[in-house]
Amino acid sequence: MKNLTPGEILRARRKALKMTLRDVGRIAKISVAYVVLIEQGKRNCPALKVLWRLAYAYGFSFHDIVDIFMRNNECITDSKYLSRMS
Repeated sequence: MKNLTPGEILRARRKALKMTLRDVGRIAKISVAYVVLIEQGKRNCPALKVLWRLAYAYGFSFHDIVDIFMRNNECITDSKYLSRMS
């Protein structure tokens, strides 16, 4: 079975929830263009605050969405937030 990218996972989840890109952008309070870039795999390192919003919009726990990006060797580089977690 092919490993799905984070964007592919998010796109599949959005479609399963019968949501549009506009719905996700509105709920997550980010631009539709940014949602598209994430789902297309062109933005692989969203800030933790964006991941938090995406988790809410897609119905994932924060832990799960971080895991989706980390297990696919994607990066999370927002040192301001990472320093609070350690």
